[in-house]
Amino acid sequence: MSDSQTKAFTNTPIGSSVGLAVEAVADLGQVSVSGVAKTVKFAAVSVSAITDNEVVAAVTGKKIRVLSYVLNGAGGLNTATWKTAATALAGAMDIADNTSFSANSTVGLFETVAAEALNLALTAATLVAGHITYVEI
Repeated sequence: MSDSQTKAFTNTPIGSSVGLAVEAVADLGQVSVSGVAKTVKFAAVSVSAITDNEVVAAVTGKKIRVLSYVLNGAGGLNTATWKTAATALAGAMDIADNTSFSANSTVGLFETVAAEALNLALTAATLVAGHITYVEI
């Protein structure tokens, strides 16, 4: 928020909208990557196999950049690792039974190699569910 916007808020009486202007900063359905608008996409996560579970399919010539995720473990201790093909994109994360965790970043948390799927590898055959937001770049 700019100094003038902060001043407008601090000098506006409670219950009044006098002097306030709303400026649209971004379309929530798009983000800008290197000046190019990209559509934000969503995917559900529901995996339980001890393998590299595909969360988002590979897209020819595109990387998958993850902007946010929420994961929840159910049924016992598990360890999850985000991967591009078989290469780890982030460190292994321990998930205790019935716990959730999340991460987000407007510039992206990690991204796959172009034309490779986004996978979530598990070390136990227990359910890990949640959702992600991502863009194809």
